Amino acid sequence: MTPLCLPELARGLPPVVFPELREVCGSTNTELAGLAARGAPEYTLLAAAEQTAGRGRRGRGFFSPADSGAYFSLLLRPPEPGFSAARVTAAAAVAAAEACEALFGVSAGIKWVNDVYVGGRKAVGILAEAFDAGGFYVVLGIGANISPPEGAFPDSLPRAGAMTRSPPPFARERYIAETVRRFLPAYEDPGAEGLLERYRARSVLTGRRVTVEAAGETYNAEVLGIGDDYRLFARRAGGGTESLFYGEVSLNFENDA
Repeated sequence: MTPLCLPELARGLPPVVFPELREVCGSTNTELAGLAARGAPEYTLLAAAEQTAGRGRRGRGFFSPADSGAYFSLLLRPPEPGFSAARVTAAAAVAAAEACEALFGVSAGIKWVNDVYVGGRKAVGILAEAFDAGGFYVVLGIGANISPPEGAFPDSLPRAGAMTRSPPPFARERYIAETVRRFLPAYEDPGAEGLLERYRARSVLTGRRVTVEAAGETYNAEVLGIGDDYRLFARRAGGGTESLFYGEVSLNFENDA
């Protein structure tokens, strides 16, 4: 296992961020939530070289092997009135995609609501969790596949992918820092110029046929676009338009897997 390098990570981070590293961690989100409950300051960043109990949306596990990925969580303490989980998640997705392109020279798209795709495969997953334990706070977790793991991804993840096959030195540290550096301006300014447009421009779903799972239903639809509040608009195959704040959306090629 190649250790993460704290000086290299800190070199690229904004000075308001307080980084901590773990070589092995159960879940960076879970551990950082515990630090937050004990009074950790906003912008505490916890990064790990490996997660043994990484978590994704809807209680799914997140494959987090050593050496090939960047797994990190950032503590946010926003004012609860007016907090928008959708905007924070969108800002993180845009930052993660832009960092991928800036560092590795590949095109990255966003699959609503929280996944970043490279070459038609999922390279980044995002999980934002809100808590109210001694004050309101949010833990923003990002798991990124920088390079393919040794022995390839497991068969249970047929659509998993990575950003590069030849990562440069300190690729994990640089990716974490670049993502956080791009995220913070959009988080700190609710009216951040161009965030919605940047999110929309990267959508890999708009105009595509998908399967939607939401509110206890499963149906086929065509995605019409992203609303001003980051909801997804989709037209059912049988007619009628749906407006989704949450749900599971699968592209047709994923349904075949």
